[in-house]
Amino acid sequence: MRGREGDGGGAVKMLVIASSAFVRAGDASATTRGAVIHLCVLGTRSCLATTASGRARLVVVDDRGGVIRDDVVVELDGGAVEGDGRVERRARRPPYWSAARTRDGAALVGTSGNYVLECAYDVEAGARGESDWFQIIGDALGPHTGYVRDVVATRDGRRAWSCACNFAPRWNASGDGGTYEPTSERETLELFTGDILSLALSERECEGVFVFCGVADGTIRAFDGTRSPPIDMGVVGGTSSTFRGRVAAMCVVDDELLVSGCHDGRVVVHDARVPSAPKIAQGEPLPGKVHDVCALEDGRILVAGEFGLVAYENAHGRDGRLVVVDDAFGGVRSGARALALDESRVFVGTASGDVFALDAA
Repeated sequence: MRGREGDGGGAVKMLVIASSAFVRAGDASATTRGAVIHLCVLGTRSCLATTASGRARLVVVDDRGGVIRDDVVVELDGGAVEGDGRVERRARRPPYWSAARTRDGAALVGTSGNYVLECAYDVEAGARGESDWFQIIGDALGPHTGYVRDVVATRDGRRAWSCACNFAPRWNASGDGGTYEPTSERETLELFTGDILSLALSERECEGVFVFCGVADGTIRAFDGTRSPPIDMGVVGGTSSTFRGRVAAMCVVDDELLVSGCHDGRVVVHDARVPSAPKIAQGEPLPGKVHDVCALEDGRILVAGEFGLVAYENAHGRDGRLVVVDDAFGGVRSGARALALDESRVFVGTASGDVFALDAA
């Protein structure tokens, strides 16, 4: 492990506590999984991993550490579904590009069939190998105009947004713990400059919900999602933020800072409270596409990409510059595709289809 520029890179404690590379000998899934597209934490020590091969699977870390189960597959594209089977098979078509946990035991999944599926899950049942641990509930949400690239939900689970092409419709939960229902077309976020690739939310008690859209033209657009219809707040950072690579990943730190990663290797931080303000900090371009970003509990920013895993000191930077404290976080030097955080660890999905759990305490 190497550190640079920061004053603690060499002291970062990093332990691989589990890896899907440890599957039993002869398991063909180890070589046919395809690159990990997305990771979604389902609960303590567990996450959903979706892959380019069209498969989705449960990843569980044993509470003793060092043991993982990742051979329990999610089957949404065929077979029976809960209820009267009204969700057509085409709506369930994989790969599954996105997923978001909405409440305990429930998640939204974005499909290649241009729909969002609301699903109920039981991690304990999945860990026992039960095939029906992950099931569709309610109606499919859509159709969208293309693959559902991302989906996000508010912390209380009452509102959610999904995106495909240049549209991001809003979905409202029907009461406490109810299934999601469509809203009117006036609630849909719409862009005229490019496809929306990623979404992020900032929720502040006094200011409401801001929705950020990472766009293929290299911009980020902000909307006030509290108002009806939503208010277009313009390009984040003003015109100085244009002409970057495709904005493939975003995360919000403490509802105050917006961190974005682009296909040109740039990582940029803006003020999530005042989207029109100039950028706060930016890192030197990384040697490859950025695929995902997340904020660790201690404030470090973790970036996944073709270059592996890179950790920045924090999102504030120094004199407008993000400071790298580890350019091979966890010893990962290539092929990192997706990130997800639970209470004490980081799940990392790779181009080879493996999923690692890293202790970042």
